[in-house]
Amino acid sequence: MWGGVIGLVTSPHLPAQGYEGMISLFVLCSLLGISSIMVAIPADALFLPIIALFFCLPLSQLRETSLFIIFITSLLALPGIIRRRLFIVKKVAPLFVVAPLGAGVGSFLANRMPPPISFPLIGLCSLGLVLALIIRPSYQDEPWEVSLFSPFSCMVIFVMALITGMCGMGTGIGTALVLNHLMGVPAIISVGTAKLLLALEGGVASFMALRYLPPLSLLIPCILGILCGSLTGVVILSQKDPPIWPRWFLLGTLFLSSVKFFLL
Repeated sequence: MWGGVIGLVTSPHLPAQGYEGMISLFVLCSLLGISSIMVAIPADALFLPIIALFFCLPLSQLRETSLFIIFITSLLALPGIIRRRLFIVKKVAPLFVVAPLGAGVGSFLANRMPPPISFPLIGLCSLGLVLALIIRPSYQDEPWEVSLFSPFSCMVIFVMALITGMCGMGTGIGTALVLNHLMGVPAIISVGTAKLLLALEGGVASFMALRYLPPLSLLIPCILGILCGSLTGVVILSQKDPPIWPRWFLLGTLFLSSVKFFLL
C-alpha cells in the first residue's frame, strides 16, 4: 500500500515537453491562478511545489522559472500600486536593502546547495503554506506608528527573502504580515509594499541565476495560465457563493508535494 502511495507521489504523471506539456502547464497554472485568488495566497508562492508534484523537471530550472514568475507578476501589479500610492518607502527604506540582499544570498546558496538539503527545505516551505491555509492569518489596521529600526523585523524580512532566493517561492504574504503586525503598517499599504519588495527580490534572485534561464516553452504557458486563472478567480470570487474546492485542491496538492520533496 505505502509503496503505491510513494510511487504515486514521486512519479511524474504529465508530459513536460512538446505541445502536450505546454497545454498541461497552461491548464494547471490556470487552476493555480484561480485557487490563489480564492484563498488569498499569491500564485508565485504556490507555483514551485504544485508544478513539481505533476511534472518531472530539474529543480534548478523550476526554481528559476518560479523566480521569473515572481518578478513578472510583481511588476505587473506595480502600476496599480504606484498609481494608488499603496506603498511606503521612506519609513521602511532599510528593507529595500535587506530584502534584495537576502534574495541574492539565497540565490547564490541555492546554486551550490546539495539536493539532500534543498528538497527537505522546499518540503518544509510547502508544509508552511498548508499551515497558512489552515490557520488563515489575518491583517489588522493599527495606528500609523512604523517601528522602523526593529532588528527583529529586519531579520525576519531577510530570512523570508533568503527563502525566496533559495527555494523560488514568493514570500510576499509573510512580508506583508510582518509589515502589518510587527511594524504597524496599515494592511493595504503593507500588501503593496510587500509586492514592491518582492519585485526587487525576484529581480535580484533571477539575475543571480541567469545561467539556469528557463525555456520559453516552459515560461510562457505558466505566466499566461496564472494570469488567465487570476482573472477568472476574480470573477468567481465576486459571486454570491464562491466554491470551496480551490482551498481543498491547494491543501491536497501542497501536502502531497511536501511528501514528495521529503521522499526525494
